[in-house]
Amino acid sequence: MWLKNLQSLNIYESSTLNIIRIYNKMTMFTIIKRNRKLLFVLLFIFTILLCYYAYFSRYQIVFITGPSMEPSFVTGDKSLVDRSLSPSRGDVILLRFPGESVDSVKRVGYVPGDTVIINTWVSEGRLMFNFFENKTIYEKYGFHYTLYPDEYIVLGDNPSNSFDSRFCGFVSRADIKGVVINKL
Repeated sequence: MWLKNLQSLNIYESSTLNIIRIYNKMTMFTIIKRNRKLLFVLLFIFTILLCYYAYFSRYQIVFITGPSMEPSFVTGDKSLVDRSLSPSRGDVILLRFPGESVDSVKRVGYVPGDTVIINTWVSEGRLMFNFFENKTIYEKYGFHYTLYPDEYIVLGDNPSNSFDSRFCGFVSRADIKGVVINKL
């Protein structure tokens, strides 16, 4: 009787060892290697998720068009925009002016809390603005204005070819999409 028990134990141990050997041979790479369609589907899903994350996350790549930021940025340049940064004076930002259908790249001239002297006039049926900080020269030509917490004044680096705050007024924080952090 005890001999039969011992033999059954040996059979049990040998079958368990065989299962372990087979399992060790069947690694994840072997399973994927045998099933190439599964590998393709997994890589496709991973690529789609990575693209989705890159597009809807923190960063965005922008192609510059137009002469408004020359010579800093010329048509065809690519820039990396960080959507989570808050703009400060001197930063180049990506924004969409109210009523416009395309994004623009401009430089922040004045930030919330700045007091500026604004000189206004009408040209070709449009209200135009000029902004000054030097109070001794321009104080008698305009009025003082302190920017609200969500107002910015943006200007192009090429003022003769730039549609900026001189033409459209103040830009709210909601219209600013991000800060350009690197020229690619």
